[in-house]
Amino acid sequence: MPESPANPCWTLDAKEAAALLGIARSTFLSQHSAGRLPAPVHIGRRTLWLKDELRAWLEAGGPPRDRWELLKKSGRIKPYDRTES
Repeated sequence: MPESPANPCWTLDAKEAAALLGIARSTFLSQHSAGRLPAPVHIGRRTLWLKDELRAWLEAGGPPRDRWELLKKSGRIKPYDRTES
């Protein structure tokens, strides 16, 4: 998807995020509802995920959202960099 003000290149919608993770969109949304994915960001009415955060989450073994938030706060994970695409 081309970059636009509504969807910068560092964000992914559910379909794109699911493709990044190699799962179906419906599975992605189920995992999101169950709290097993990083929290999304909201831009206007859109729900989007940060591409680099999803990559870092995968590298950390895909922990549940609450554990992921603790890892981010503790500094035990590498910070993700939005400058990479």
